[in-house]
Amino acid sequence: MIQFWLICFALFMPALAFVLRPLFRSTSRKLGYALAAAMPLAAFLMYIKVGDPRVFSATAASSKPQMPPAVRQILEQARNEPENFEAQVRAAELYYQIQRYDDAVTFLMRANRLRPDDFETIANLAALNMQTGKFEASRKWFDMALARQPENITILEGYCVLLLHQRDTNASEAIARLARVDPTNSYLPEFRAQLSEFLKRN
Repeated sequence: MIQFWLICFALFMPALAFVLRPLFRSTSRKLGYALAAAMPLAAFLMYIKVGDPRVFSATAASSKPQMPPAVRQILEQARNEPENFEAQVRAAELYYQIQRYDDAVTFLMRANRLRPDDFETIANLAALNMQTGKFEASRKWFDMALARQPENITILEGYCVLLLHQRDTNASEAIARLARVDPTNSYLPEFRAQLSEFLKRN
């Protein structure tokens, strides 16, 4: 409320000075004083017309984007049907899309408990844990993914990124492994450059 009036005052004073200054210098000083008295009254009447300025902040707070019914339905299904693998995966995908990665991991973990051998779930857990800075957990999931598909290029690339980030000397072996599977991989030069820089510092 106070802020509202301070803003009005700051905007109003230059106009007030502009209007009243010539009037006060003129012979019609009574008219100037009358206007000076009338302007606060006009401001008050305008306030009554507009209403409480706090309604603007209330409107802004209530204008936050609401979750679409279809999205709420998917999330509710995942929570209400903990044994539904597909529902857990869909919920994880939705949370990933809105960048709530920890929630996405939670639902992927539920999906993994239901189907421990599902490769896509394992791969997604490896990537998401790395994205959220949980590097040890990420490494565990990468190891599980590589145990199932040792020549999966995407998994090998992610594994190299993780090991280089951790400055792990095993990155050398991971890069060599990627090179054997995909000799022309576009990431190899960058991986090798990072490895070389890392080894120089050690």
